[in-house]
Amino acid sequence: MSNRLKRVHDLLKKRLSDNHIESAGLEATLLIEHLTGLDRAAQILSFETDLSHDQILTLQALADRRLKGEPLDNIFGYREFFGRRFDVNKDVLSPRPETEMIIDFVLGHSSAADALTLLDLGTGSGAIAITILAERPNFRAVATDISHNALAMAKKNAEKHQTMDRVDFIESHWFRGVKPQVFDFVLSNPPYITDDYMTRLAPEVSGFDPDIALCGGADGLDAYKIITQHADKYLGANGFLCLEIGFDQGASVAKLLKEKGFKDVTVKQDLAGHDRMVIARSATKPPIHIKQSK
Repeated sequence: MSNRLKRVHDLLKKRLSDNHIESAGLEATLLIEHLTGLDRAAQILSFETDLSHDQILTLQALADRRLKGEPLDNIFGYREFFGRRFDVNKDVLSPRPETEMIIDFVLGHSSAADALTLLDLGTGSGAIAITILAERPNFRAVATDISHNALAMAKKNAEKHQTMDRVDFIESHWFRGVKPQVFDFVLSNPPYITDDYMTRLAPEVSGFDPDIALCGGADGLDAYKIITQHADKYLGANGFLCLEIGFDQGASVAKLLKEKGFKDVTVKQDLAGHDRMVIARSATKPPIHIKQSK
């Protein structure tokens, strides 16, 4: 029986599809890429190449894990985010493409020459803070997480992307362990799933993502209430508070911010047209108007 890559791909795709895996063809390609190092284009050029018996057995084992509901990120041990590979495991939420909106916002409101600071609350894998530091070589960051294991993963990613010398990791419940100081950006992708919806999550989410990174309380707003209560003490006069939100939370999070006196509260939509990010400016500090040189 042939072990040629094309046949193996087709059989794997069928097996995934028969077990109700969406995007079965893409996942088959990604599993083979993880095994062989061949991306999609290289696989097409190598369709007549035979895979070894050991490679077939390994691929079958990977497929078995996927069919038990384990996400590809966990199987691979990494996730691509903003063009970089971040290590992930069961202790951190894999960074999602929607979170790149936060990166785009910060990069759009700074330049490569700026020496600014950011606070990343609930850093998880460290993807937000580390990506910004990698893109902005003069930035410095403080990143907090309540999970010791999550911070260990974030530190590993910081070392991997050569930003460890510009970020301070703090084991802390939100702001609690952060020394009094002001930042140019206060950022967070906090847990926002309601208690009710937590009971209805897909098995590949509920069984593998950490609850602490998902559960936002009865109304999904527990973390936002804490952040809006304290953020202004850490936000500079020209600074921005930038929060990722659930698709139906734009109005409620904006209301929290306005009630605390935050200014210029704006809800941004993702590419699907869903509310995904809320931006605000300091509640108590007027912006500093810098005189432009002629």
